[in-house]
Amino acid sequence: MSGEIRRLQATLEALYKLETAADASDFVVDAERRADLERQIGRVMPADREALWILQEDDGVAVALVLDDEVRDADESDPDRHAALLEGVSHFVYFVDRARSDRPLTLLEMELQAEVDKYLATWAMHHEARAPLDLDGLEERLFVRCRIPERDDPVETARYVAANRLAQRYCGWLARAFLRPDRPEPMLTEVRRFWRMGHSDKIAHIESRSTVRPGRGLRRAA
Repeated sequence: MSGEIRRLQATLEALYKLETAADASDFVVDAERRADLERQIGRVMPADREALWILQEDDGVAVALVLDDEVRDADESDPDRHAALLEGVSHFVYFVDRARSDRPLTLLEMELQAEVDKYLATWAMHHEARAPLDLDGLEERLFVRCRIPERDDPVETARYVAANRLAQRYCGWLARAFLRPDRPEPMLTEVRRFWRMGHSDKIAHIESRSTVRPGRGLRRAA
């Protein structure tokens, strides 16, 4: 389990040129520890397959990477659960990176980056192994045939839907601009810049890349 978590963390750190200086596997909690944390915070948390719990304390924050048993032991033979594991690792890496640089973040920003990370890390692992990857199939699996969590609070549900839709637009653009032309180096420059953007800049960047702009010379479509 910890070996795969470390591999996924290393993939993200190499992809974005990061030095997290914290091992995500050290922060994974089991079912017993999860129950202890719920008693500590005084409520039962949603039964997600993966979640990053950030608990405010007097001298800072405590972090727990909560993974159910099937996700914790997932590998690439089970793409759905493996993607959930990757999402949890992404949340951890993103939060730690922002905390170390004392930068604020929003939940939508973190969810959006995790959706993008699932796509890019899968590409990166296939690229490193020189293994073929069906980009259309990957987009379909991650962004279309995916399970979007439903919450009692419609605002929370809307956040997951927005992250999914924005990530699909961005990753679709990355595929058209860089991956199908096989231009990995320019893409790495792009996605490393995107990682370091904040909430508003990420959304504006996606909007600017996926919106068709008319040129100066207009003509009627035939």
